[in-house]
Parts: sequence; structure tokens; C-alpha cells
Amino acid sequence: MEPNKGKTAGPSTSKPRSKTFCTLEQLRTWVVNSPLADKCLIIHMTNDLDEIINGLEAVRRSERDWDDDKLRALFVTVSMVFLCSGPVEMKKNMRGLIHRVLGMMDTTTPLGVHCHVEYLLDELRRVGACIEVNQLHLALALMRANEDALPVGVCILWAVIGRILTMDISMHRFREFKELAEAIGTEVLFDVAKMDSIQLGELSVLLESVNRIFQLVVLTDNEQLKEAGYPDYFFKMRHVDIDSMLGWAGNVICQIHPDDHWTNLVGMQLTSMIQMLSRIKKEIPELVEVDEQDDQDD
Repeated sequence: MEPNKGKTAGPSTSKPRSKTFCTLEQLRTWVVNSPLADKCLIIHMTNDLDEIINGLEAVRRSERDWDDDKLRALFVTVSMVFLCSGPVEMKKNMRGLIHRVLGMMDTTTPLGVHCHVEYLLDELRRVGACIEVNQLHLALALMRANEDALPVGVCILWAVIGRILTMDISMHRFREFKELAEAIGTEVLFDVAKMDSIQLGELSVLLESVNRIFQLVVLTDNEQLKEAGYPDYFFKMRHVDIDSMLGWAGNVICQIHPDDHWTNLVGMQLTSMIQMLSRIKKEIPELVEVDEQDDQDD
């Protein structure tokens, strides 16, 4: 079987713990201290998100010289406006604005992607809007709005995984899957029976982020990124890592006794993870990187 040809990043199934991911007050607090403070006056003049989106589009069109500082500030502003809209499908004007802003940015070279993601997450953290579920929904929205933003979205998803699993991520970049396998190990890190709804929600965000990366990086044809210089090993997995992750998922799913929204959702996400890993291992051998132990066994 061939990897999927299209890059798809549908809406997240993990629900936020509030009606919105970010407030207009947080947005305004950030903008007044940003390089765009004198340009984004629209955010102080109305609470209507459509008017704010149209105003930001006017700002985007009117500025002729977008240096990196201003462009990243616009990226953060637009991202926060999306988060202010809450867990709803993007409207056409929001999708269009994100698409055009991303089109002005370098969303391919590793250093450029790192700088964009680092600035975005740092500034969201500054106003208290950098919780993992925000990052998950934002990553998927960016990739839905502009498929060229896949490296940015994937690096944000890795940041989500890194925060939950306390991985050492100093550079926002594509990562080898052995890092994920080592982070979760073969031991059960989560005692599902003792987890409250907030902890189950975090586990759900972790699983969805992992599954999205499997889908977008391994099971999608990313030939353009490879041609741009991304190493082939970012898009493959080792047998030992697949087996390790399958073992971990199997241990956790054995604890699942579906009786509410979160445990049902976690059970479905674990099932999806197991199915994707099994598919990669059994049906798509070209996606499995041969490691030294495999060579010795042969």
C-alpha cells in the first residue's frame, strides 16, 4: 500500500476545557506590547471577530515592508484571533487570512520554521494562552489553511508531545521517532483508573498529537520536503521503535473501561494509534527503517 498523497489535518477531536482557547483581553494585552501596536487598532474598537479579521487583512495589505519582526507579530496576532473564535470550524475569512499570512512566511527551511514556532509559543505563553490543547488546535488549523505550513504545524505538535512527556526540546524541528519511543518507553506512564477529567484530557491531547504526526509525516507523501533537504529518516520508523510504541499503547488500552466521554475518546485514539503502527509495520515496509539489529538477525 502507498502512503496517502494528500495532506489532511481535520479538526481535532479533543475538546477544550473552556468555550474559547483565548480571550480578546489576552489578545489586546499582547498586541499593545507588540511591533504592531500602532497598526492593529481595530482590536480595541470592536468585539466582533469578523471585523477584527477584516481589519487585520487591511493591515496585511497596506504594509509594504514586512520585516521578520513585524511578520512574526502578525502571525501571532492572527493565531490568537483564531484561538479567540473557540472550538468551531474556521470561517472562510479566517482561513483566507491565515493562508495569506503563512504565504508571506518561510514555512520550509528548518531554521525559519524554528524561529516562527519559538516566537509563537513564547508569546502565547506570555499571555497565558499556551496550553497544550491550544497548540493542538492551532497546529491543525494552520495546516488546514495552508498545506505549505505542514512543517510549522508538525513542529507545534512535537512541542505539545514534548511538554506532556517532558522531552528536552530546545529546537523546534522534525524529530526521529526513536525520540518518541524512548520518551514513552514500554512502561505505562499513565494510571488511567486514577486520572481525573483534566488528566484524561491531557492524555487525549497527547494521543491525538502523536496520531496526527504519524498521519502527516509517515503516512503522507512528503516528497517536496525531502527534495527541500529534509532527511529521509524523519519520515520512517525503526522496527524496534514501532514495537516499543505498540507495547506502550497496548498496556494503556488494557486499562480502558469506557464509561464517559474522555475514556471513550482515549480508547478510540489508542486504537487508532495501534492500527496505524500495525499498518506501517505490516503493509508498508518501505516506511520501516532497517536498523542494525535487523541486519544482524538477517
